[in-house]
Amino acid sequence: MNNLDGATKSGAATTTPSKAAQAPIIKTGLTGAQAPTDAANPTQPTSWLDRLGAFFGAGMDVPEQFSTGTLYAPYPALDEEGELVVEPYMMFTSPRGDFGPQGQMTPSSRDNPHSTNMTQYWFINYAVTDRFTVAIYPTWTYTWGAHQGTSSVEFEDLPFDLEYRLTPDYAPSVTAYLGAIAPTGHYKGRNKPYNMVGTGMWALHYGLESQLAFPVWGHALNFQIWAQAWQPITSARLGGNTTYGTTPGFKGHAHGGFYGDEGVGAELGLTKQWVLALELYHTWAQGGTTAGWQDGQHQKSHDPWSGSFNVGPEVEYNFNENWGVVAGVIIPVVGHNISADLQPQVAISSVF
Repeated sequence: MNNLDGATKSGAATTTPSKAAQAPIIKTGLTGAQAPTDAANPTQPTSWLDRLGAFFGAGMDVPEQFSTGTLYAPYPALDEEGELVVEPYMMFTSPRGDFGPQGQMTPSSRDNPHSTNMTQYWFINYAVTDRFTVAIYPTWTYTWGAHQGTSSVEFEDLPFDLEYRLTPDYAPSVTAYLGAIAPTGHYKGRNKPYNMVGTGMWALHYGLESQLAFPVWGHALNFQIWAQAWQPITSARLGGNTTYGTTPGFKGHAHGGFYGDEGVGAELGLTKQWVLALELYHTWAQGGTTAGWQDGQHQKSHDPWSGSFNVGPEVEYNFNENWGVVAGVIIPVVGHNISADLQPQVAISSVF
């Protein structure tokens, strides 16, 4: 949860910036200590650029604004030592279809069935110092449909991160990420495909995120930009039924390809409690390789590159600076070799 009181939000779904984290007053070409302070001779807009800046709110403090943060973007490092953020986050998939190799969409149908999925994340972030945060994201999932019956509630692979804010304040904030995903989810030896949700391999996570808030027409506008990637660093040993589509009698290995996403997000405060948000982001994946032996025959397959461009309209309501709820839907607009299913999402942000 965030209180944008002259500062950018300090969490993709979290935190109240401290007084030391205040952003400078935004002026055309001037910020903070550079800004004129002679009250008897105030600077008047002279050029069309100055006038445009004054129209949008240049020279004004960022209004106080509570914020949960957007849904998809990564968390920035928290700003107060000892701060704890806990966010239960629910995501659904609503069958819509697939994007093919050339970008054509094939709708979901009896001949092209898609499952429905419900995933429960718990985003848990703890500020070790005013700049350094540790985070862990335990995740459970439940799947049904597509002529495959239903799954049990399955624990997925476990992501965790070390987050460090590179800038001394929030004008802007820049956070670096280094973490991993531990292979805790089942990925083989289950009779039902839906009960295999893991990868069987460790993956390294790294990325950068930055954000800045400024006033527009008397309202707080927060921008966020990020890029992150995951690189598998081990392989998965396969035998029999696995999440990679192998069947009884198969023995071999799977090697994952690297994958990631990058995007921008914006939050506009309508009131101190109500916020409209929008995310635009791109996902990509290299595709992995599966190789081994089945009934004495050597087999090898390679998944193609995939990717999608996504739009995420969202709305937030904040009860106070520590509690809020955000809901939205992720809409894949274009893509190739990837699902086009809609992803309704809702999260409750809490700061302690």
